[in-house]
Amino acid sequence: MQGVSLIFSAAGAPSSSEIRALRIIPQQTTFFTAKESCYDLTIPEAAPADIQTVMPDLPAGVSFVSSRKTGVTDKNGDPATKVELWFIFDNSGLIRLPDFGIYIRGRLYKIPVDSVQVYENPQTVLPRLIIKFQAEEDSSDRKINEISINRNQRPPEIMLPAGKKLHFTVYIQYAVQIVHFTWTLPKDSLFFELERYKITEGEPRGTAFNPDAVPVVRFEWQPLKPGSYIMPDIQMTASAYNGSRVDLKMPVFTVTVQQPVTQPSDENQNKETSSLFSYAFTEDNTKTAEKDKITGTVTDFKHIAELRSKERHSLPFSTCRKLRKKAEMSAGLTTGADEPSYPLLKIWLVCIIVSLVIAVLCIFLRKVFLSILFFSVTFFVTAGFVISYVRVSAHYGIFVGGSLSPIPETVATASAPMSGGNRVRIRETAGDWLYIEYNNMGGWVLQDTVLPVR
Repeated sequence: MQGVSLIFSAAGAPSSSEIRALRIIPQQTTFFTAKESCYDLTIPEAAPADIQTVMPDLPAGVSFVSSRKTGVTDKNGDPATKVELWFIFDNSGLIRLPDFGIYIRGRLYKIPVDSVQVYENPQTVLPRLIIKFQAEEDSSDRKINEISINRNQRPPEIMLPAGKKLHFTVYIQYAVQIVHFTWTLPKDSLFFELERYKITEGEPRGTAFNPDAVPVVRFEWQPLKPGSYIMPDIQMTASAYNGSRVDLKMPVFTVTVQQPVTQPSDENQNKETSSLFSYAFTEDNTKTAEKDKITGTVTDFKHIAELRSKERHSLPFSTCRKLRKKAEMSAGLTTGADEPSYPLLKIWLVCIIVSLVIAVLCIFLRKVFLSILFFSVTFFVTAGFVISYVRVSAHYGIFVGGSLSPIPETVATASAPMSGGNRVRIRETAGDWLYIEYNNMGGWVLQDTVLPVR
């Protein structure tokens, strides 16, 4: 043992019961790494000259800094000695120092030390993500339950039975505020954000250190076919206690969806399909009623697609627009959004050129006010051109009716029906397949079921 001694002359002495009650206590409930941390011990009926402390062998990562003895009075007003001991901890975790040897009037006593939680220093620690999973029971009655993933842990191998849902919550630790938060929709999956928590509202948690992991968002994820999937891309920017901003991403690891052992009967499969897509493809009663009234045929839908194509090549509020609305009403359809206009886009471009030429000419003629005016006009017509260009660049078509598939394959195990005549947006192509969107619905369809609007 290594001795750190401060020896003085004797005075009074505490009783044996008082000695047994002595403990070396942390001055704070939490300590931080790389920062001096103090313990203290109050010895009743003893003067500083009576006390000698003996330092034990300290654990790795714990360094002794200094000690001090002070004469004080206890709660009864009697004289006592307060011993203070300072240490520095290199590592975080629950720390318990070995018992200290204390000489009181030349007699050695072993005094226990209370354990304390040491956290990483707020000035150096950076925010981190923690993901906790909860999943339905699989065929072996095992559960993925509350697995925490962070930068200090190796990602687990997660096996998920086909058709099961994976629920998980993203937490953040050591962060004052979330500045930015986004997530990307994974393909071949049903993926829903179930709940966002208060910290996503952008309000700071306060500068006082809080080591608790705070929930950010809760998700439900259901891969639709067997295979390996990368965890959905979830990113956020958080501010740390030291004021820095840190970009955080989900740990990269895979979830393996297993092939079902037995194939369900046609009747059971139909029930499963209906249940599987009941949440993703649900529409309100009003829309359902409107679908029941649709009387249009494929020929009617082709005529509507042709009228919409002509509407694109006409000025706004043209005759084609009126004829298209009349055709939609005759087919029992709700009149959809107006088509963007190619001629209007050209008019915006001409206005940009003309206003810019006039503005430059005014500069040469030293007409300051007029040059500022026409430069302002140029700015506004440019904004109109950009908006019009974005609308014209989007690809649309008229869906003749059928089923939306979650994957671009005819053998998909689940699909959702959608009636014909709807103006859908074409988001992606894959061979003979198109990914289309209509209101809150989306899925893959064969190319020949969509009549393009050009």
